Amino acid sequence: AEGADVSALVHPPIGFEEEELQKFLQDNNIDVTKFGKEGTKTLAEFSEELVKGEAALSRKANGSIIRVVDVVILKVHRKNGDWVVEVGEVKDSGAKKDLNRLPAVKRREDENPFWAAHRVMSKVLRISENLVTMDHDNMQLVEEEKDSQAYAGLPTLYRRRIISAMLNEP
Repeated sequence: AEGADVSALVHPPIGFEEEELQKFLQDNNIDVTKFGKEGTKTLAEFSEELVKGEAALSRKANGSIIRVVDVVILKVHRKNGDWVVEVGEVKDSGAKKDLNRLPAVKRREDENPFWAAHRVMSKVLRISENLVTMDHDNMQLVEEEKDSQAYAGLPTLYRRRIISAMLNEP
């Protein structure tokens, strides 16, 4: 995919091309006609997410399919107690989207959470990692399973790894 970071040092992610994904979902009783409608992601976008390693498909104990997304959230605070939040973003189309959330990225399965936190600093916050001190002894893991509206109601397990950090101020 254009703009995707690729490293020769790690194994390529396992994903599905769009046609393979469609067949796999249909074989597992997922209604693929819901994708790409009413604000949901298309099968092509879902395929790209899987190929890039930003999500995975797994099988639950009962045999049903679940999408698994591992998110690293960087909880940066200042000495006065204020937190750094991602207020919004501007899409390539120029459209603005309100976010009002802690900065985060999707973590690849083969990626160390703290390397993902460095990506939050460089790609999301666009600040030097020298401005932030991460607490390597304080990472919380919060898991939540719910249906993803963006992915046509597909059951999704969100693994949120929250890393605390301090903004280095003079």
